[in-house]
Amino acid sequence: MSAALTDGDIVRLSAACSLDLAMFRRTHLEARVRRALELAENGAVDDLERQMGVDDDAREAFRRSVANSYTGMFRDREQFDTLRDLLMSEPRSGRPIRAWSAGCATGEEVWSLAATLARAGRADQATVLGSDVLAENVREARLMRPTPLDLLGIRIPASVQLRFECRDIVRQGAPGVGWDIVLCRNVAIYLEEDRRHEVHGTLSRAVRPGGLVMLGRSERMADPAAFGLGRVVPHIYRRTAA
Repeated sequence: MSAALTDGDIVRLSAACSLDLAMFRRTHLEARVRRALELAENGAVDDLERQMGVDDDAREAFRRSVANSYTGMFRDREQFDTLRDLLMSEPRSGRPIRAWSAGCATGEEVWSLAATLARAGRADQATVLGSDVLAENVREARLMRPTPLDLLGIRIPASVQLRFECRDIVRQGAPGVGWDIVLCRNVAIYLEEDRRHEVHGTLSRAVRPGGLVMLGRSERMADPAAFGLGRVVPHIYRRTAA
């Protein structure tokens, strides 16, 4: 690909891969398109569009590349350690914790979050919801069964409810409000600035007063107070507004 993507290119590729590509940063999207063309040895966007129309594997690979589905158990473990420490230092409300992982990819983050709740002694009767924009990721997440080694030997109580759903948080917003913990790591950084601002607003409104919002290790909110949040550590925020 020798030139930048046009708006028409983005519309056609969005239709071919069944994903709204306009939400993503243009530089990120163009890099992913170039990579797809290189791998397929295609010369033009038209070729990539045609390929995704007839090749399910190519379409899925492109969708996962653009939506950045890279993940792993306890990825950036220090973040989960910090979350555990915060939970252990807080007074208990007497009710089960509700946690939402937005952009959970194939489910590893959801299981890591459930294990973190168990480490903090806060997992009993907890609900942990994972959502992702890609239906193929959600299908894999529902089938995932980590081994004890994957979970670092941590036992997750049978009373924990793990659920997964397909959700585009840009278009559909949050799955309700009143969450105690909301994770959305390495999702908003790939979005256009206005969409990133919208997502941060969605996350802040979804969490209850006093609840926590965790972004990726390298992510920051420019003005958390504008969303009713206060920074706890560089990547974790607490809802301060009622």
